[in-house]
Amino acid sequence: MRSMEKQERGFIVLIILTVIILALPIIYPPFLNQITGRATTQSTTVSISITNTNPVVLSTAGINGSTQTITEGGTKRVTFYTVINDDNGASSINNVNATFFRSGESLRSNLSCVLVSNLNSTAGNFSCTVGTLWFDLAAIWEVNVTANDTSNGKTSPFNTSFTLSETTGMNATLSSITFASSNPNTFNVTSNNDPDTIQNTGNKNNTQIQVEGITLFGDTDSGTFIPAANFSVSIVTGSSLECTNVTLSNQTTTLVNNTLVSIANATLGRSATSTRDLYFCLMHIPLNVTAQTYSTGGTPDEEDWTVGVV
Repeated sequence: MRSMEKQERGFIVLIILTVIILALPIIYPPFLNQITGRATTQSTTVSISITNTNPVVLSTAGINGSTQTITEGGTKRVTFYTVINDDNGASSINNVNATFFRSGESLRSNLSCVLVSNLNSTAGNFSCTVGTLWFDLAAIWEVNVTANDTSNGKTSPFNTSFTLSETTGMNATLSSITFASSNPNTFNVTSNNDPDTIQNTGNKNNTQIQVEGITLFGDTDSGTFIPAANFSVSIVTGSSLECTNVTLSNQTTTLVNNTLVSIANATLGRSATSTRDLYFCLMHIPLNVTAQTYSTGGTPDEEDWTVGVV
């Protein structure tokens, strides 16, 4: 009887141990690891994407709302300043560029602005120089500043403006006008050193060419003279076309003593290559003039002739 009781108790203990062993992985998982030999740690990857902060144009100075002038027949260099900020650091700013823009006109730009100074750890002050040409339109021009950083981030365009004023200017190729020796009462003596080529060196369009003639007195004997009204000017030549006649009166202009007169059809456009050639004619040498030189020099010393534009 006791032997059976021992067997029963042993069987019950065995059952209890079996239940405990089976329950341990659920109640205490590390126990299973210790039994199976699994690792007690596990690796995992971590990532984060950092985006670039684009630079920003904060301001410009020395150009905003200003009035600029051209350099006659040349390039006017206009310098102004711009402040660029980059939260990634001032050293990240590069390729700062400036342009002048006007609808219908060629873009004027510099290749790169130059760093003048770092204002703080994120902002720099840059000097920009852009050239305007003598024939650029007199009007309001837009100023555009952009910049990149070393990560190729780009600023949004920053715009301001200035006014380019109108300038009237010209250049003539001749400093003197000469005629071949001729006899009294001779007609249609043309200049032997023209044309006088007039170039528009300003930015005014349709500039009118004018000439002021002066009566020529004898250099050694001022008792005789050749009136200014005996001379004509034209933009055409050949077969004495520069000399006034009825059929070509709309192409030649008779001069008036000591007075600027507009030369027919002699206007200059606004461009890099706008020129007009002037041809001169002594329409008639008076019969009573004596043999000598007649010029704006001598005695008396008259004023020189004037070629101008308006």
